[in-house]
Amino acid sequence: MNDKINILIADDHAILRDGLKSALSIDESLNIIGEAENGVEVIELCKKLNPDIILMDINMPEMDGIRASKHIKKECHHIKIIILTMFDNRQYISDALSAGIDGFVFKMAHIEELLKAIKTVYDGDEYFDPEVLKIMKQNYLRSDSAKNFDLTPREYEIITYIAKGLTVSEIADTLSISYSTVKNHRHNILSKLNLKNSAELVRYAITEGLIK
Repeated sequence: MNDKINILIADDHAILRDGLKSALSIDESLNIIGEAENGVEVIELCKKLNPDIILMDINMPEMDGIRASKHIKKECHHIKIIILTMFDNRQYISDALSAGIDGFVFKMAHIEELLKAIKTVYDGDEYFDPEVLKIMKQNYLRSDSAKNFDLTPREYEIITYIAKGLTVSEIADTLSISYSTVKNHRHNILSKLNLKNSAELVRYAITEGLIK
């Protein structure tokens, strides 16, 4: 990767922002270009700094991270947002996914997982902590069988892998097919199901009982 990934950190605790900067400094491909301590400030800095990725806390003063994410996705939809929080509240997770965020990682995760999330999201994929999937599974009822949306067996297979938290690259490796083929399958799946992103696809998979 030749270009550095420009990152904006949004968290109301200075000690956590400092810790993140220190932890991320081990990767020379990352460039921390700014910090915000509330939702209003992160929106302003987005316009000035145009980061590639925002690491966004949820519980912040003046404007929370979910409301800020909705605003940023509306005004600067090209900017990727990874929610980084200690809260595993189901409603927070549901609201964050509805805001159109690109990734969700818990603060107790190892730095390796956060780095993986950053690289995955930067490459145009989405990343969700496996714990998010567990919590979502508890929040949606499973039906007896999947509805017929004219999906192919391969598309159902890919839905299952996405719902289990695999990235596009990991699915491609698992199925021994190309990255672009998986991307095309995902695009077709979202189109057939009239869904916007992988987060909504995970909800569909849980509701329809495609993951156990």
